[in-house]
Amino acid sequence: MLDPVQQIVIPGEAILQRFHVDVRVHHCTWARQFQRKYEKNVRNGRIWHDLKDEFGVVWSMPDDQQLYMDIFASPACKCKY
Repeated sequence: MLDPVQQIVIPGEAILQRFHVDVRVHHCTWARQFQRKYEKNVRNGRIWHDLKDEFGVVWSMPDDQQLYMDIFASPACKCKY
């Protein structure tokens, strides 16, 4: 998984060759202290998948619509969730 927030994956080499893709992904690694840990939480009767990134921003995605994650809370807003 390249980006869990946007649900983007890195395609395998076989797929890239099959479609004659002539570029490859090169990206920086995650911060060492960042442990991509998802938590399941229940809010307003729905199950949510939450992920806190290395900056303290909480990204959230509903269990029944797993398309992408939106910002749920950040250190700047001083929100309680």
